[in-house]
Amino acid sequence: AGQYHTVLGVRRQTILESYLEVVASKYTPEALFYRITVGLSDEEIPIAVLVLAMIDAAASGVVYTVDPTISNGQDRLAVHSIHGLGELLVSGSANADTFYVDKGHGRITEKKKGRQQKKLVFADDHLVETGLGADQLAGFSISDATVLDLAGWGREIEAYCGRPQDIE
Repeated sequence: AGQYHTVLGVRRQTILESYLEVVASKYTPEALFYRITVGLSDEEIPIAVLVLAMIDAAASGVVYTVDPTISNGQDRLAVHSIHGLGELLVSGSANADTFYVDKGHGRITEKKKGRQQKKLVFADDHLVETGLGADQLAGFSISDATVLDLAGWGREIEAYCGRPQDIE
């Protein structure tokens, strides 16, 4: 996960170029280093390109069905979210709001406010970085109800897959 390039806001005219860019990212120094480090041959790691319709997301993030920050994270789930599209989160340009949910009781046990000054939005068929409004700077990127909804979906996906998941 995270080894290959993502292209957002692709238009019909540039889909082939974007496809080739993603496929070529299999051979970036980072991806090659990763495969060498974990002992995987090139043939063992095929690449697939996923094409999805682009939406203007109000918030984006990742649900970890097992908290990766603690050794006994089996009992709590972590939700990381930011305002707008998730590219600023995965690039390290924004620090996510983080919510921890007790998996047994289904309640939020801890919330940490992230640091985000701008958001990435999809408007008029292209990507735009904009500043956050005062209300967005002061509040969390998603509501407690949304956190609990995401946690419920995360638990269902984990049960279906039979092992911990990270879900973007």
